[in-house]
Amino acid sequence: MKNENCLVGTKVKINHKQWDPLLHGLTGTVIERDTAFEALVRLDTYLPEFDGYEDLRSGCVTLNPEDLEVV
Repeated sequence: MKNENCLVGTKVKINHKQWDPLLHGLTGTVIERDTAFEALVRLDTYLPEFDGYEDLRSGCVTLNPEDLEVV
């Protein structure tokens, strides 16, 4: 997704196959854009595997817009 199209409220799918198979294909909603290059996404599904990662325990993840696709 282009950075300028990544707006708060946008439903997205994570395209992270090469870097993080745990997140690849998960869907969520952009809930915050603190910086021009990152988006905070609240995931639609919580997986037990997230408990092993402090930044995922909230059910949110910060990603670059280029790693997201509009659902």
